[in-house]
Formats: sequence, structure tokens, C-alpha cells
Amino acid sequence: MSTTILTPDIIRHRIKGATRDLIRLCGGIERCAELTGYSDTQVSRWQGPGETATIPLPAVVVLEADCGLPTVTAAMAALNGRTVATPERPGEAMRRSILANFACVTAKSAAVQAAVSDALADRVVTPAEAEVIARAVGDMISSGQRFTHDMAVIKARGGADLAERE
Repeated sequence: MSTTILTPDIIRHRIKGATRDLIRLCGGIERCAELTGYSDTQVSRWQGPGETATIPLPAVVVLEADCGLPTVTAAMAALNGRTVATPERPGEAMRRSILANFACVTAKSAAVQAAVSDALADRVVTPAEAEVIARAVGDMISSGQRFTHDMAVIKARGGADLAERE
């Protein structure tokens, strides 16, 4: 299996191609300009292979939301060896995300408590124990940020009904 070394030109051309697809999916340059607040000329530059300008992330978010496809996001993920998963039902995805992130925050909090308890058992905290605690706290903070994101989404949507539906 050969590995391609990513160069700025490869990245730019891949993003330009995905942008061209996104603009087409959203109805063309004029409509994209209306949706994003940029000029027709600027939107055209985003997709032009000879242009250095690339689509700004806020415009990507607006246009992908409009067409419902993560065109540019998927290209960026692919450039990093990743894929983009699309949930089958947005409400179900939110419910799973909240429950999973809450469970993760709870588990990470318990891991911090366990690490601190272990370190304090002999009333001496060694550098190695401090490292274990610091890593556990870092993991807890990361999971807390994901949970905080879920809550921001709920606030922006004016609430969320998390009841399971059949």
C-alpha cells in the first residue's frame, strides 16, 4: 500500500473539488452567495483551481447544512485518514450523544477520584501519581467539553425531547 505525502497543493485541490461539488449541490454560485453573505466573485474563487482563496469554515457549515451533505467536511476528514458518519435519525443521535457523553463524564470523574484516593492512601503524592491524576483530570475535562457541546446544542434548539420513539 502506497502512502501519499500530503502537500499544500494536494490539500488545496481536494478542498477546491469538494467546494465545487458543494456549490453545485446548493444551487450554484448566486444562491451560495445569498446563503453565506459573500459576493458571487468570492464564492466563485472558492472553487476555482487557479485561485488561492478557499472556502471559510463558517460558509462550509452553512452550505453543508443547506444541502444536508458534509461534502467539504468529508474531504477534510479523508485527507486526515478519517471518515464522516451520518446518523440515521438526528433525534436519536442527540439522545445517544447526551447519554454516552454523560456516562463518559461520570466514568472519567470516577477515574479522577480513584487516582486521587490511591495517591493519598499513604499521604504522599509521588511525581508518577501526580502524572496519573493529571491525565485523569485531562480526560475528564475533554469528556466534559463534549458534554458541554451537547448542552449548547440543546440550548440553541430551545430544548430537546430525549424520549425514545418507535
